[in-house]
Amino acid sequence: MTLARVASAVGGMLRPFSFAFLVPALVAIVYEPHDLNVAGIQLPENAYTFVITFLAINLVAIPVGLATRNAEEEDLTDREGYLVVALGWLVLPAAASLPFILGNVHPHVLDAYVDAIAALTTTGFSTLPDPAAMDPSLLLWRALLQWLGAIGIVALGMALLAKLTHGGLKPAPLDASVQASKRLRPKMMDTARSLLWLYAGVTFALLAILVAIFLGEGQEPKQAFLEGALHVFGAFSTGGFARNAFVDDLGAASLAVLAVAMVLGATGYNVLVALRSGNWRAALRDPEWRLYLVGLVIVSAGVVFALILRGMEPADAVRDGPWATLSAMTSNGLRTASYGNWPTVVIFALGVLVFVGGCSGSAAGGLKAFRILILLKIVQRQLRILLHPRAVAPVRIGRTVLTDAAVSTAVAFTFTFVLLWIAGTLTLSLLEPGLSPMAAASGAAASLANAGLSFHGFAPGGSLAELSYASKAVVMALMWLGRLEVFAALLLFYPASWRS
Repeated sequence: MTLARVASAVGGMLRPFSFAFLVPALVAIVYEPHDLNVAGIQLPENAYTFVITFLAINLVAIPVGLATRNAEEEDLTDREGYLVVALGWLVLPAAASLPFILGNVHPHVLDAYVDAIAALTTTGFSTLPDPAAMDPSLLLWRALLQWLGAIGIVALGMALLAKLTHGGLKPAPLDASVQASKRLRPKMMDTARSLLWLYAGVTFALLAILVAIFLGEGQEPKQAFLEGALHVFGAFSTGGFARNAFVDDLGAASLAVLAVAMVLGATGYNVLVALRSGNWRAALRDPEWRLYLVGLVIVSAGVVFALILRGMEPADAVRDGPWATLSAMTSNGLRTASYGNWPTVVIFALGVLVFVGGCSGSAAGGLKAFRILILLKIVQRQLRILLHPRAVAPVRIGRTVLTDAAVSTAVAFTFTFVLLWIAGTLTLSLLEPGLSPMAAASGAAASLANAGLSFHGFAPGGSLAELSYASKAVVMALMWLGRLEVFAALLLFYPASWRS
């Protein structure tokens, strides 16, 4: 292993990432009072904070790039690639947390780091009791981090690793259960650019619609744009960061736009490409997306029925039930209601959906619907073999026959995911005696699935403020593991990975 190649790759991630800090700096200039004079230039304090952070990151990244420039054209080995991806998801949150630290937003450095990694992993937790109290530039920065984490950084990582390995590295942070045996192709750079353009186009289209709705409701243009950006970034990235976790103050039209954004955010890239070209038939033929949509409709209907039986007003049940189902199934975490008095069966169903998550190749977390589909097919195959012991029964998804390696990877991933969830539950229960076992289990699932939607009193309203720093560190570790698709992270702790 050559550390120069690893440092070059991590520095290559930091340099383009640093330009994102200029966006909230512009927001601060437009939305915040110009209350700080530096060298005769009167600007908002947060504008200086973001510019200073931009400069500080480049003061580190540029010398690292110069010192390792001879390693830029060398291929990364698989092990170096895994290390780069894992370090990237630790280094980038550290850089992203600097404005929170310099702006004295959080009481502790760890709080700022947890918030940054929660945003970049699209988990949606916060360590602040009232995140909405932050300045507009910091609110937008936190929302923008979700978009970068869900789309930009993933695409950038794909492009960078494709360049450094000349198409030879396995895409570890993507859907490992399906793509474990595949390797990046020379065209991956083009795919990354296409990914960025697709998600940027969808984001700005949704933003334009939502801003138009806010303007129609009487908001000022500046406020409408800011609120639209906060909500669209939070919904489409499946991150769940708006001003806070609750969107119950929005009208029906706004909620409908956010619902569409959440579904699209949890939809796989290939299906989005088909939808963009107007090929609905091809999209609906995708087995995973079909299972996802059918499950969403069935569970939503069941939740509405259970809420009405419990005595909720039908109008409220029709609004809040499907929204809660969608929020859980997209690993988003945005809420239109508090779930404290909801029936246990509904809370259990939502908890299972948090565990399952969205579609493979999307920004959503969790096990992914494709793995659930594989497990169901395995059960179907086993039943067939019991009836016909000599039958040849491959696992088939649509017209594709899965290899034994893909099937075993899906099973191993699911088993490992469950083990980590149990370990996280036990650790949180040990560190937080005041939590009920169900609360600890819910919190561990929400963290590992990058959902941020927990129940039974864990992180009420999405805030981790009541947890100890040790528990926040556990939540942070689970978020990191979940974003790295578990195996890419665990390889770093597997001794054989470091043997030459």
